[in-house]
Amino acid sequence: MASFETTPRKPMMYFWGKDLSLTGTGNQRDNDHDGEQAEIHCEEIDNHLTHKNLITPNYVIDNNIEINFGGEITIRCIDEEKGIWGTSDGLMRNTKMFLLGLSFRNFAVDQPIFDKYVFRVGTKIIKFEFITEVGEFVDANYKHTNKVIKDIVLRDMKIQDIIDDYYSPKLFNQNFFVLEQLEKYRDWVSNHNFKSDNELLTAFEQILNLYRVSWAPSTNDVDSFSLNSGEKGVPANGISLIANKVLSMFQLKYLKGQPENFKLNESINQKIKAILSPIRKRAKPIQEECIKILGWVLQSRYATRSGYVTANGRGGVLDVTSNEIMMELDNEMENYADRDKRGEIKYSHDDEDMLPHFDSALDNWGWYEDLKRINKYFEKGIITKDGKRWIPLLLKYQRETLKDFTIKEIRVIQNIHYNGKFVLYDSFDKLLGTAINEVNSKTNIIELLTKYFVSDNTIEKINYKSRLIEAMLTKKVKDRTNSILKKYNYLDNVIGHCSLKNTKLNWVNINPMEVGTEECEHFLSCSGITKSEIRFCGINFFNIDKTTNGLISDDPIDDKKFVVRDLDGTIGQLFKPNDKLEDDVKSLLNTKEFKIFQNDSFSDKDWVEICSVGIIGDNVSNELPNNLIYKYRSVQIDNYLKKVFNV
Repeated sequence: MASFETTPRKPMMYFWGKDLSLTGTGNQRDNDHDGEQAEIHCEEIDNHLTHKNLITPNYVIDNNIEINFGGEITIRCIDEEKGIWGTSDGLMRNTKMFLLGLSFRNFAVDQPIFDKYVFRVGTKIIKFEFITEVGEFVDANYKHTNKVIKDIVLRDMKIQDIIDDYYSPKLFNQNFFVLEQLEKYRDWVSNHNFKSDNELLTAFEQILNLYRVSWAPSTNDVDSFSLNSGEKGVPANGISLIANKVLSMFQLKYLKGQPENFKLNESINQKIKAILSPIRKRAKPIQEECIKILGWVLQSRYATRSGYVTANGRGGVLDVTSNEIMMELDNEMENYADRDKRGEIKYSHDDEDMLPHFDSALDNWGWYEDLKRINKYFEKGIITKDGKRWIPLLLKYQRETLKDFTIKEIRVIQNIHYNGKFVLYDSFDKLLGTAINEVNSKTNIIELLTKYFVSDNTIEKINYKSRLIEAMLTKKVKDRTNSILKKYNYLDNVIGHCSLKNTKLNWVNINPMEVGTEECEHFLSCSGITKSEIRFCGINFFNIDKTTNGLISDDPIDDKKFVVRDLDGTIGQLFKPNDKLEDDVKSLLNTKEFKIFQNDSFSDKDWVEICSVGIIGDNVSNELPNNLIYKYRSVQIDNYLKKVFNV
C-alpha cells in the first residue's frame, strides 16, 4: 500500500526565526482585523499558558503545546537573493505575531534583544511590511502604516504616542485596524507585569512556538486567497473579496491556464481598493457593510418601477459589483487588446500594455462617484443613519442632473425623511422604484419627492396631512432620551415657523442637524403633580428654547402659560396669538372655543381634558378631529405644506 505524509504543521517561529522579509502579494487585503480580534487572540493565549508558563524557556516545545492557527499560510518567494517572501493568504496571522512582538518590545529596556524578530540581520530593514494603502483618504496628510511602524522601531516612540497621533475612530483605514490591535496587545503585555527584558523575550518566543500553521507554496495567489480566506479570524473584507472575484474572472477568461500576471494582480487590486475606499470613511469594510452600501448604488441603477431590481442587478451585491467591474475590463479588452489572425483577443501573462487602459477605465467607473456622494449625504446631514432608504433616489438624481443640492432641496429631503417617522407608506418600494425610473436630466427633485411621497398619486393615496397630524399627536414616547424627540422638536419648530407671515423662504434656515439652543418641551411635565398618560403623547411635545425650558420644565401649566405666551412658537401663539401669524392660523386661535387657552385660570386639568379628546380612552380615535390641538395643527400644517412642498 502506498504511503503519504501530510504537510507538517510548524510553529510560527519556523518563519519568524529566520532572516527573511515578509509582505503581502499583489492580491492581498489590507489589514482589517480590529481590537476585538486582538482581544480574542490574547484570551486564547491565556487559556493555554499561565504567566509562569510564558516566562519558562522552551515550555511550549518541551510540553508539546500548540494552537491550530487556521489553515495554510500560502507564501511565494518574491526575491530569493534578498530573502523576500509574499503572502497570498494568511498575512493577518503574521501581522498578529509582528504586532505582539512590537508590544513586548515596547516594555523592554534593552529593545535590541528583539531585533532578530523586527529587523533583518545587521540592518535596520524591518522584516514585516504592510500593504501600501490607497484611496481617497490617502492624501498629503496621511501617514502610511509602514511609516507609522518605523516611528516605533526607528525613533523609539511609545505605542501610546503613535495611537494618539494616528488613530482615528471614524476612518476605517489600515492604521485604524493596526493601531486598535496594537493597543490591545500592548495592554495585555502590560497587564502581565513581566519583570525583566528576558521574561518579555521568552514570553514572545513561547507564543511564536505555540501557534502552528501549514506553510505552503502559493501556486496561484488569487486562487490561494479565494480558497483559504476566512479560515481563521474574520472573513475577508468585502472590498478585497470583490477584487479577488474580479481577478479570478479575468484569469479564467483571458489567461486560460497561463501563469498569473503579478503586475495585473497588483494593479487591479490596488485600483479596486482605491475606487471602493469611500466605504472606509463610513464603515468597517466587512462584507455586511459593503453589501449594504453598494446595495444603495445597485438599487439606484437597477431599480424597477415595482421596487425590485432588473435581472442584471440580481444576485449577491458583491457578485454584481464584481461583474460590473469585470464589464469595464471586458470593454477595454474588446477595444484595445491585441488579436490573433482569427480576430480573437490574445492576452499573454506577461502583458503590461493593457494596465494603463484598465486604470483609466476604472478611474471613470461611475460607482466611485456614487460612493463619494453617499459620504457627502451623511457629512452634510442630508441623510441620517435612519434615513438611508432615500439614498438610491438621491444618487440617481445627481447622476442624471450632475447638480449639487441647494439648501432648499436639502431641507425638503430632510423634512420628508423626518416626517417618515409619522407618515408611513403602504407601497414605499413601489413609490421609490417609480420615482427612480422617472429621474432624468431635467428632474426637479422637490417636485419629484412631492409627487410620490407627499401628494396622493396613482400608486398610493397617501393622505399625507391627516397621517402626519394623527401620528404626531398620538404617538407615545416614554423614554425622554428617545431620538424621536429630536424630530418632534424640529418639526414643531419648522411648522410653528411656517405659521408666521413672511416665512415663505426663510424656513430653510432651520437646520435639523444643528445642535442649537432649543429642545423638546413636555408641556404637561413628566415629573409634575399631574400624572395623566397624555404627558407621554406627541400632542404634549413642543419646541422651546433651552433656557426657558430649564426654568419651567417641572412647573405646572398654571405657571408655564405666563412664560410661554410671549414666545412666537406653536405653544406661545396658542396662549397669546399675535399679528405675526398667517391669517388662517390667527383666525382660528381667535375663535370662541380657543379662548379657553387665554384664561388666566387655565391649568393642568384643562390641558389634560383638551388633549385627551380622541387620544385617551377606548374607541375614541374618531373624535380626534374635534381635538382643539388637532384643529390647530391642521391649519399650521396647511401653511407648512404650502411653504415647504408647494402643495
